[in-house]
Amino acid sequence: MKRMMMVTVMAVLLPGCVTTNALMLDPRAHYPPVAPEDVVVYLTEQDVPYEYEAIALVHAKGDHEWTDERDMIEAMRERAAELGADAIVLSWLEEPSGIEKALEGTLRGADADRRGRVVAIRWVQTRGSPQR
Repeated sequence: MKRMMMVTVMAVLLPGCVTTNALMLDPRAHYPPVAPEDVVVYLTEQDVPYEYEAIALVHAKGDHEWTDERDMIEAMRERAAELGADAIVLSWLEEPSGIEKALEGTLRGADADRRGRVVAIRWVQTRGSPQR
């Protein structure tokens, strides 16, 4: 029973371990949100098979002890979905260094966080591109 409560508490707390922020490249642009599971993840620009426009930069930060790469990408994917993106292209994911991990908690501002950035994109509606 105690283990079940711990698993439940962890399931509720983990999604909040990654924080995201986004910078719209055109602040006047507004797009309807999409379902996060519909946002495709690409590792490089060369992997994107359709013509697209970049709509936002999405940054994420998460504690290295409570997150992994999957959590980071999922959080950025969810944020991009809120912005109306069809896909995200990974710019970078960065692990904290050993020194950052060792100093975490000993110095003010010494956080050992994972960080990442993606470019949120929307398909340009052309022949052959996915229909919305």
